[in-house]
Amino acid sequence: MVISMKFTFFMVPVFFIVLFTSCVTAPVKMQESTGTEESKRLEIVQYAQSLLGQKDLSQVNGWFRNDCSGYILGAYHSLGYHVVLLQNPPTDKISLALYHSLNKNHLTYNSGVPNRADLVFFKGTIDESRDEISHVGIVADVLNDGTVFILNYTSRGVTALRMNLITPSIHKDEYGTVKNDYLKKKSSFSKSEKLLSGELFFCFGDLFKYAAL
Repeated sequence: MVISMKFTFFMVPVFFIVLFTSCVTAPVKMQESTGTEESKRLEIVQYAQSLLGQKDLSQVNGWFRNDCSGYILGAYHSLGYHVVLLQNPPTDKISLALYHSLNKNHLTYNSGVPNRADLVFFKGTIDESRDEISHVGIVADVLNDGTVFILNYTSRGVTALRMNLITPSIHKDEYGTVKNDYLKKKSSFSKSEKLLSGELFFCFGDLFKYAAL
């Protein structure tokens, strides 16, 4: 049975209501932003959301690449935001370069409630033995129970992902509500159980403010 839920700001397609359910708890408050900023952030999220299920993003326009960072940068650039990464980041991985660019400008954080259109960085999604950023998604909304609704690009294309940092090691609660989706599959050679989104969380980053610098 599908349990209805309350999103914190905007109406979403039926697809999300079926996919994401939660028990209503104390409401959370997203970070402060002006009305104009919030509407712009919402526009970014709605555009990124419109690409759900899309696997070949290169067919959308030339800004996109078929990977996690290419999806986010493509969405921002498509809406006219000019995102310039550090010229000489200590990595050739775009997701990691995104982190370094935001972190250098003091736009990364790992506590509190994120804003829509902020980024979520994850570590160890490719190789659990390496404690470095390897995946990035974009915050679409925060549910009343603290679950962060994230859009990201994986091998299945643009998909939705849930993460709850209050209960990072719980996949489903006692009511069967998903708190954290699996972000990395268990491999035959790995003994690690940290495969959920909350367990692989590294930090948030404010790409919207970075693009405005």
